[in-house]
Amino acid sequence: MLMINLLPWREKKRQAANKRYKAHLGLGMLIAALIVLLIRQAIVEMNEQQGRINAMLASEIGQLDQQVAEVASLRTEQDAVRERIRIIENLQQDRATVVRILDELVMSMPIEILLRSVRREEQFLFIEGLSISYSGITELMRRLEASALFASAILNDITTETSAVAEDAFAFSLSVELNYGASLSDKNTELGAE
Repeated sequence: MLMINLLPWREKKRQAANKRYKAHLGLGMLIAALIVLLIRQAIVEMNEQQGRINAMLASEIGQLDQQVAEVASLRTEQDAVRERIRIIENLQQDRATVVRILDELVMSMPIEILLRSVRREEQFLFIEGLSISYSGITELMRRLEASALFASAILNDITTETSAVAEDAFAFSLSVELNYGASLSDKNTELGAE
């Protein structure tokens, strides 16, 4: 019987398998290195893209902040303009009110009264004058209170005085509260009718 030695063949087969294993291992390591490299490159590109997006967003936010500042300054200007308009409207209203007050005061003045001064403070009118008699002062107060423009008349002071107008004249001072509830249009229609 013939004896065949299989050891060299097994050894060659083992070496071939070892070479294939090493080749597969090297190929696997190369593929893994390429995959890691590609993933790393993808992450770097994603970071760069995110950086560009962040820079663009920061630029847009800067522009929006500038626009918000402009809107705030426009609101401040708008408030200032509204305040000026309100002041002008009040001045216009006061201008008409002064004319109405003087007109109503002249219409309410009895013939026995001589005015020395008329002063307006806030919603009060302070009147100082001379009267020939007590009845002239009471008539003035009655007419002022009957007027739609004046709310109430209060006599503050009355003294006897000798003047060029009369020997025994009465110097008086009274305060009249203005009635801002009286509408300008109603008064204008009354004045136009006279």
